Amino acid sequence: MNTLQNPANKEANGENRSIIGNEQALIRQFEIIRQFFQTDDGCEIIASLHAMVENFLFTENLANVTPIMRERIVSQLRVATFVAELERSYNELNKY
Repeated sequence: MNTLQNPANKEANGENRSIIGNEQALIRQFEIIRQFFQTDDGCEIIASLHAMVENFLFTENLANVTPIMRERIVSQLRVATFVAELERSYNELNKY
């Protein structure tokens, strides 16, 4: 079997070439993420985002929620999901 044509062989296909030569940038990104989670735990950040959304949704003027406000709520929830995934990934890398 020709490994260059095997999509499972990412190294042979060059898909991981972008990592080579970018080690310093990757180390810097990891450091930024490490500092971020030293300030606040991911669960705290997510709880805060959810509290803001809940406070907004349970106001008496819910009928006045505009489409833009709904988009912002969705964005807040996406940020919460991103933070959870980022923390999970960071914790996995931090084991080593």
